[in-house]
This record gives sequence, structure tokens and C-alpha cells, in this order.
Amino acid sequence: MMDKPASAPNVTETAAASSPGLKIAVGALSIACVALAALSAYLLLHSSSGASAPETPAASEPGVAAPKAPPGTQAAEPASASNDDPIAAVPAAAWNEPKEDKSNVNLLLAGSGAKAEGCDKPELLIDGKSDNYDAYASYDMNAQPDANMTVTLKDPEPMNRLRFRLWDQDQRTYRYVASVTADGKEWKVVADAKARECRGWQEIEFDLQKIKAVRVKGLGSTANSGFHLLELEGYNDGPRVPKRHPSTAAVEVSEGALKPGVWAEYFDRIGRYPNIEDRAMVARPEATIHFGERKESLGAWPFADRCAAIFSGMVKIEDAGLYTFYLSSDDGSRLYVDGKLLIDNDGNHGMTEQWEQVDLASGLHRVWVEYYNAGGPMGLSVLAKHKDGYKAPLGDKDGLKLFHDPEEVITTMRALPAYGRPALASRK
Repeated sequence: MMDKPASAPNVTETAAASSPGLKIAVGALSIACVALAALSAYLLLHSSSGASAPETPAASEPGVAAPKAPPGTQAAEPASASNDDPIAAVPAAAWNEPKEDKSNVNLLLAGSGAKAEGCDKPELLIDGKSDNYDAYASYDMNAQPDANMTVTLKDPEPMNRLRFRLWDQDQRTYRYVASVTADGKEWKVVADAKARECRGWQEIEFDLQKIKAVRVKGLGSTANSGFHLLELEGYNDGPRVPKRHPSTAAVEVSEGALKPGVWAEYFDRIGRYPNIEDRAMVARPEATIHFGERKESLGAWPFADRCAAIFSGMVKIEDAGLYTFYLSSDDGSRLYVDGKLLIDNDGNHGMTEQWEQVDLASGLHRVWVEYYNAGGPMGLSVLAKHKDGYKAPLGDKDGLKLFHDPEEVITTMRALPAYGRPALASRK
């Protein structure tokens, strides 16, 4: 019977047996092979279960192209972080973080019947996509100086907030004016940012009202003549419920030393809130802080266009209880009561009203109102009412009485701590 041929020896085993060092190497190689096989099985299992691919490196990493700039421009050079440049010091990802939505119902969508016009690729303005930097609506502000990005709703809808995203993949900023209309004929400015440098998400709040159309007009860019929007949104956040502020004690002051009216200081050609270094050009008492809305000036105001004012004094509360204060302005304004910020109506915008509630004890309470106009139309009014009473301007015959102390006039602003603005000295 013929013997079976002897099997050939395993080359690896033979070599390993002849050298102790090779035995160690062979063992390590075997372990590596087992680990590699386990890793391959793991990746195969997770790829079949729908696991996402590894993330693409950030555009700022070496060897990766920088974010695309709008056509006709060059992407800005990466800025080095420095304390002198607050934008450069912020990571690019943080620039693009939108504010948290108050409502999930976007009324300005093509799918809801809205129509966009006035720009290149208007359909991209209302497609519900706000993070595609390769697809955006735009127009050339130099070639089309009268152009607007306009979105018209299928039917008028209640709305009190606009939200849109400016192209923001570099450090460029834009200027714009946003308006709304109820009938397509008369337009109301809700945000005037022609004197501001804006980038990324823009949030604009205004009084709840029926809106037929909205429009955004670009006025300038620090990069080129293009105006670029990724998305335009509109929301109805419902009626605003004012916050009830805690009780405030009355000021202990001798009424015999007080004079009627509020003390007013007017500043010319600054277009922002006054700071400690600004000199008032006119200072005098005013019977009220109710000047209404004007196209060019506020009645007897000594200045118009890019001006500011500070009003300080006291209101007399006859009946303790809950009071609602209303602050309307075009552009920005703030109201302080007893040294605490009660209403912040800041920003460049059309005539906009904000209101808050506060419990006040009977007696005198300090009030401080600061206002500025960045250019164009002006307006300022402060009103109040007690419980369900009549809403009337401060100083009006039917409103809260206004007083000021001649010894506390603030031409040198020496009374700031008493009115709650000690930090004004540090404003720039």
C-alpha cells in the first residue's frame, strides 16, 4: 500500500522554530491580524446599519478649500484672532449660530403659497433651507439701486417677527432696511440698519399685525456691491405678555424742592446713546416725554437726524399698585425706573412700542429715558396706565405727573448713580 505524500512543512513555523526572536515577531503579527479582522467586521456591520461617514475636515484646516465666496468676489483672507478684532476672535462656527426659534411656523415659505421676487434666484429665498452657502438669493446694489427682495404671502397673515440670514462665510458685514405692508401699498419700516454693520442671522420683532408682504433692501456691504440672503422667514409669536417686575419703594425726597416737568438734555450729531464724554447742546425742562412720530423732526426738538436725548425726573404715584409703562421710539430707547432697566427698546428700527409692568408704592419714583436717532424718521413717547385705567403720556393732564429736582440736573451727569446709570461713564 502506497504511503500518502508527506505534507510540506509550514514555512513560517519552520523559520520561527529556528529563531526565538522570530517567535516573538510571529506572535505579534498574529495578534495584529486578529485585531485587523475584528476592526473590518465592526466597520462592515456599522456601514450596513446606516452609520454616517466620517466628518469632512473644517474649511480652516490645512489642505481644505476655504468656504466659497459669492460670485464675483474673492474669499476673505483668514483673520488672525486678536483682542482688537472681536469678530476674528470668535470661531467661525459660532458666527453662524441662529437664535432659538420661538415658533416653528414659518409663514414665508413657497410651500405655503408665498412668492419671492426682486432678485436673482428668488425661489431660494423661501425654500426653507438656511445653511446652503452655494445657493442664495442676491442682486447687485450698484447695478440695481432700486431693487428689493420682496416676499408676498398668498393671504395676509398675523406676524410680529422677521428672521433672515445674511451670507456670512467671511467677516463681511451688510447694511439694510426691512419693511412690511398690510395692503401692498403703504410700507412700514420695522428695521433700519443703514447705519449698522450686520452679519449672519437678523432677528426683527414688531407689533403683531396683519402682513401681506415683506421686503428687505440691501444698502451696502464691506466686501462688494452684492446683497446676499440665504433665507427669509416670518413668524407669528402671538400676543406679547409683559413681565411683572417686583415692587419698588418710593424715593424719599422733599416735594417742596421739585419743579414740574422732566429735565431734558439734547445732543446733536452722534446717532447713538450719549455717554459721559458727550456734551449736551441744549438742556431744559419738558412738560412731557411724548413727542409722537415725525418724518423729519420731533416738533419743538432742537435737533433732527442723528441726534440723541436724555430725560430724567420723577413720577408721582398716587395709588400704589400695578402700573404698565409703554415706550415707543424710532430708533432706539430705554426706560429706567428707580435705577432698574424696565423697558429696552434698543436698535435701529421704525416706530416700535414695547411695554412692561411694575408694582409701585405710592410716592415719587425716579425715571430715566435715553433715546437716539441714527438717521431718518424720528419718534419718542412714554405712556403709562394704572391697572385697567387710561393709557396716557407721562406729564399729560390725564397721566402720571412729572417732576425734576433743579439740584439734580445732569448737565455734568453728576446725578447718574441716583438714576441707575453709573455704568454710563464707561460707554464708548
